[in-house]
Amino acid sequence: MSKIYITGIKGFIGSNLKLKLKKRKIKVKEFNKEIIKKNINFSKEILIHLGQSSVVKNKFNKMEVDFIKELNKLNFMHYIYISSTKIYDDINHKNYVKLKLKSEENFIKKKSTIFRCSNIYGPKQRKPNLLNIIINQLEKGNLIILDNLSNKIDYLWIEDLTDLIYKAIKFKIPGTFNVVSSEKYSVKQICLKLKKLKNLKKINIIEKKINIIKSKKIYYKKTENTFKWKPKINLDRGLKILLNENK
Repeated sequence: MSKIYITGIKGFIGSNLKLKLKKRKIKVKEFNKEIIKKNINFSKEILIHLGQSSVVKNKFNKMEVDFIKELNKLNFMHYIYISSTKIYDDINHKNYVKLKLKSEENFIKKKSTIFRCSNIYGPKQRKPNLLNIIINQLEKGNLIILDNLSNKIDYLWIEDLTDLIYKAIKFKIPGTFNVVSSEKYSVKQICLKLKKLKNLKKINIIEKKINIIKSKKIYYKKTENTFKWKPKINLDRGLKILLNENK
């Protein structure tokens, strides 16, 4: 099998993917800007682009898109790009959405596999996220203070994503695919699930701000049918694993 180059290999998705591929005896190498300067023939190799900022605040980052253009010039045999389902319903991060769409536009030119993923979660996730915030608040007591309790969120377990990426490496099918668990829960429902898993009699949930984001239906059957893939870990099981990790 081809050697796999990964940008962002030290991040949450990258480190889990590296572990998955090494278990399958696949050669994995970190890709960074220094490698671009080397005269390497990548025509038989695969690039997975994960190393893109998830935080784009006040200004559209043209440098990120320019880097993708440089990647495309290297003519890898196949490209896999991890995008986001936020492009469908996230009105609060317009520059982030613009970055993802511009990035997709450039990868489409190379007949790449593009995965629009929902919220990825799992053990040892370093960056703050909603699940960790709720768990940490419950560790301190029975009070949870959050925004937007009615907003619904789709969570996808990290190993389900890395399983799909492995299939994409094997099949090299170009196209844009939605990657979701198909189960959306409100923030309040997630709080109550954690209450039940922790065997708490009562919790107080306080809503600070309300900014309702209308959740659009995301079609995912194309992904399941193309790659013969379905998520294996539902949110209840995933939350249980996270709680056991925190003990």
